Order: sequence, then C-alpha cells, then structure tokens
Amino acid sequence: MDTKKKVLLVEKDNAIWHFVRSVLKKEIYDLDFADNAKYALAKIQNNTTDLILFDCNSLGVNMSEFISLIKNSTDNMPGIIALTKNINDDVDCTQHDVDDLITKPLNSTELQYRINRVFDRRNMIDLLNKDRADSEALLQISEAVSSTLSSREILHIIVKKVASLFDATRCSIFRVAHEEKFAHVIASHDNPDIELEITIDNYPEVKKALETREMVIVQYILLDPLMKGVQENIKSLKNNAIIVIPIILKNNVIGTLFLRNVRDNKFFNEREIKFLKVVARVAASSLDNAFLYENLESTRLQLIQSERLRALGELATGVAHNFNNLLSGILGHTQMLLSKSLDTATCERLQIIEKLVLDGSEIVRRIQEFTRLRTTKDFSEVNIKDIINDIIRMTESKWSGGSNIPKIILRVDIDSMEIPIVEGNATELREVFINVLFNAVDAMPKGGEFTIQTKTDGKDVFIHFIDTGEGMSEETRKRVFDPFFTTKGSKGTGLGMSVAYGIISRHNGHISIDSELGVGTTVTVRLPISEKFIKEMDRKYNLKHEEKTKILLIEDHKITLDVLAENLANLGHHIEKADSGMAGIKMFKDGNYDIVITDVGLPDISGWAVSKKIKDMSPHVPVVFITGWGNQLSSSQIKECGVDFILAKPFKIKEISAIIKKAIDSKKDI
Repeated sequence: MDTKKKVLLVEKDNAIWHFVRSVLKKEIYDLDFADNAKYALAKIQNNTTDLILFDCNSLGVNMSEFISLIKNSTDNMPGIIALTKNINDDVDCTQHDVDDLITKPLNSTELQYRINRVFDRRNMIDLLNKDRADSEALLQISEAVSSTLSSREILHIIVKKVASLFDATRCSIFRVAHEEKFAHVIASHDNPDIELEITIDNYPEVKKALETREMVIVQYILLDPLMKGVQENIKSLKNNAIIVIPIILKNNVIGTLFLRNVRDNKFFNEREIKFLKVVARVAASSLDNAFLYENLESTRLQLIQSERLRALGELATGVAHNFNNLLSGILGHTQMLLSKSLDTATCERLQIIEKLVLDGSEIVRRIQEFTRLRTTKDFSEVNIKDIINDIIRMTESKWSGGSNIPKIILRVDIDSMEIPIVEGNATELREVFINVLFNAVDAMPKGGEFTIQTKTDGKDVFIHFIDTGEGMSEETRKRVFDPFFTTKGSKGTGLGMSVAYGIISRHNGHISIDSELGVGTTVTVRLPISEKFIKEMDRKYNLKHEEKTKILLIEDHKITLDVLAENLANLGHHIEKADSGMAGIKMFKDGNYDIVITDVGLPDISGWAVSKKIKDMSPHVPVVFITGWGNQLSSSQIKECGVDFILAKPFKIKEISAIIKKAIDSKKDI
C-alpha cells in the first residue's frame, strides 16, 4: 500500500517546483505540479491530496474562491500552505482556512519545518476528532442501553454503533457457554431479529478468544495460521481483518464481540482496540442488568401465577361443595323424571340435561383436583428413574403407533451416573409426567421424536421432556399454566398444566417451558434432592462438610467431563470445568482451587505439561491424573511433573471419593 503523503504544488515558476522537489524526500512525499487553479482542481478531484502548496499569484482566481472550490471538490479537506512574496500584498493568504504562510524566497529548512508542522497539527486534530467521536459513541451507547432493559435491543444498539464507527462488514455478538460446541449469534448490526446457531470450530478466532479469555486479532485473514482449517470458507474475505474480544461477566466468558472489516493492510491501532474493549465491558454490564431484569420478571410472573392459583383454590374450596349439592339435586330430579313414562321429545331433553349435569360435576372435580390446597405433604422417597419407567409402560398405547395413532420415537437419555432420590408423591409426579407426555404426543399429529433427559447438579434433579412437535408462540407459552387455557378446543379442559404447576410447586420444585413454532417444545421439571439422600451420601463416602472442596476438572471428552463433574457435585464439591489444557491453566491462574483433576491426553497440551505448570504456580495443590492407560505411565515422569494421584478409567463413585479424600488429607499433612 502506498503510504506516501500526496503534495500538490500550484506554481508557475519551474524553478520553485524543482526546489520543492529537491527538499521533499521521494520516499515520504509524492509531489505533483499544476500551474493554475483550474488544473489543480482537476487533480484534486481525481486524486487524494494531503497538502496543497500554492503561490498566491499563480492561481488565476481569487484566493477565497479557490479555497471554496477545493471544499466543493473533495470530502477530505487537504492542508493548505500559501506562498507569497509580500504578506502585505496578499491579505487573503491570512484567512483561517490557510494552515500556514511562507514568504519567498524559500528556505529548505523552513519549508520542511512548516510542512511537518502542518501535518503534525492535522494529525493531532484528527486524533482529537476520533477521540471525540469515540466518546460521543460511548455516550450514545450508554444512554441507549440505559433506556431499555431488553437484552436484544441493547446488544443491537451496541453492534450497530460499532459497525458504523469502524465501517464494518460484520459486527456481531456471540453468546456461548465455554464447554459447548455451538454459539448463538444474538446480535448483528444489520439484523435486529437475528437468531443463528454456529459451530465454534468453524470460527477458530472465536474459539481461541473463548479458550484464552484474551483478545484475538487476525490481520491477514488468508495468511494467518489460525485460519488454515477454514480457508475454503473465507476465500471471499481476503482483504478483511478480524478482531474478537471476549465478553466477561463475573469472571465468566459469556460471549464475544466480533468485528470484521476491510483494512487494506492497515492494522487495528491502540485507540481502536481500547475503544472495543470498553464496548465489550459495557456489553457485559448491560447484559448483566438485562439478565437480572429478565430473572426478576420471571420471578414476578411465577409469584402472580402462584397467587392466582391460591386465590382460585380458595374460591374452589368455598364453591365446590355447594355447587355439587345443586348439581346433585338437579341430577336426582332429572333421573327421577327419566324413570317415568314420558314422550320421546321430553326424554331427549331430560337426557341432555343429565349429560350437562354430569359434565358440570366433572369440571368441579377437575377444579378440586387442580387446586390441591392441602397443607400436609404425604411425601416419601421417590426414584425418578422408576417414575419415568412407569409412565413409559403406562402410556405405550398412546405413542407406540397403531390405528389412527401417530408413531412417536421415544428416547430416554438418563445419565449413567446415579440420579439422586427426591422426596415427593409418586402418584402426583406420574400424573405430571403423563400430562406432559400426552401434550407432546398431541403436538405431533404426524409423528416425531420425544426425548426424556435427566440431569443433576448436586442440589436438584432436572427432568427435560423434549418433543419435535408444532411448538407454540410466545403468547401461548406465557399462558400455558393459566387455568382453563387450552389450544385443543373442545378436546381439552385447560387444567392439565395448571394441575402440573400446582403439584410441582407443592414439591418445592419448578416447571418451565421453552418452545419455538415449527421446531418443538421442551418442558423442564426441577425437583430438590432429598435431604436424607444427601446425608446418606455424606455418610456412605465418609465426606465431612468441612472437607468439601473447590475442584478444577480438565477433560476434553465431554461425556466423561460431565459425568465426573456431576458425580463430584453429588458428593458436595464445587466443580469448575475446562475442556482443554490451556483453558484449565488460565482458569487456575484466576481461581483458587483445592484440587486439580486432569486427563493425560488433551488436544492442545499434554496433562503432563498442565501438571507441571500448576505445580510451578502452587506446589501444594494436589494434581490427580485420570487416564485410560492404566499403569503404563512412567513413574519418573509422574514424579517430575508433580502428579500426586492416578485415577484409571473407567472409575466408580467410591474410587473418586477415596481419591478426593486422600488429596484432602495430603493437603492437611503439609
């Protein structure tokens, strides 16, 4: 790229032109020549000009008119230095649009000094203007994000403003969890409603920013080794540069600010980088406020729902008994009349009345069942796996296919680890699960897939019911738990999910729904783990409360990582996960861990290197190796790298517990 400064000399005297050319170095300045204003303006219109040197008497037009014509000929006003023999004769040369004035005869040192001074001053003005633009942009972003609590609107405001300032071809914000393989584009400067899932492996610059928690700059997109694996996808972006800045909230990377634009070999400068880092911090803070508001709104709606159910329950308790008495009287008299010999038309009308009364009594029964205002809790220990197995057998005819019944593929994805026991009423929980399953089947009239997943975090059990049905709108989703609300027309009573809500609330749990039209629905039930079960686990594995530790777990195999993390969480430990060696080392630097558990074979650096780095930083923190290589590890290397314990795959819970206890005891002995 040609970085020379373009200088245009407007002068009739060739001697002056040769003199100026001898003073201005060719490697710094690109000098051009014109002998009148008309010729000079043609050059300015067709070429970028940084500085104009002109003799006041060579223009052929009035000085003020010449400057006005320059302003009309270009968007970027060049610097202007006037040359004159006598300042008193050329008063126009002193007007404010002229940056400097040099009297003839010219002196080489003075000429060079004056030219440098003009460029220095203009550079300073440019920087001040850019700083002012940055400050104004940050002010506008701050004002905008403080005017709304919608996270989507906040993020769109941010990326749109940044894209405008940087003339970006793409400015987006990705939201991602560190251990996941996918990211969600939740904001893009050119699409306020974007909802897009991407594979992180297809964006190595984003992946690196997430793993290292540091800014990543790709200046030459086709030459950078980082982008080697995605060359086929980025061929059309050959002149683009990329900068990715992690968005960190409460020491967790929750996403990235992604910017791509055409740089023409111009590097991102310190001012631009500083500005983008500030924007990333604003985005993190804004997201935090927005998420707090969304959680508060969710809690408010739950309270409204609970209060609505309570009020309806009180109403039902007072009304149901009297209403049933009225229905009993009507039904008794109707059936007494039907027992007599009456004409056909009268009998038909009485039969209609009888049917309506019976339907009314069924609605009253459903209301009574729905409210469930019992204060006593006839709870016992419940195994969620058994409940799931029960409902699958009990509902098989509903989903297994047959005459006029859609074929549903049912999958049960229960963790290989032990799912903790909960306290509850098995009959009521079966009713909830069956209701959810039936709703899912009704949402898949042409068939589909229904998946039941279970997870635990050591405090609660999560049961996810996932269907590939029709899904529902946001308006419908918000009303699902409202009494008597149904989308099934005359086929539904609108009480099923209200009953489910009441049951789960009575179990001190929570039920929620995520849905998307045309994609499907996920119903999540959260139930607290039995206190008795937690105490039993503590007793079984001899783990005292004061011995529960903060553990860093490093493992690239996701299933092993998740299962081991949940087993350790069930033992009461606080677990943080990393799926690569470098990410683990970075987390260790920023955290305060009691024990590190790492796999030997990691994708970026070996477990040996991880152990050595950790021991260099904190020699007293025990390091546990998990490995599928059994006893084939070198004892000398184990000692050299500071590995304290070995856990061979596959492992049992009691083996994990024993290793952790040994590690805790080893710290006490130091």
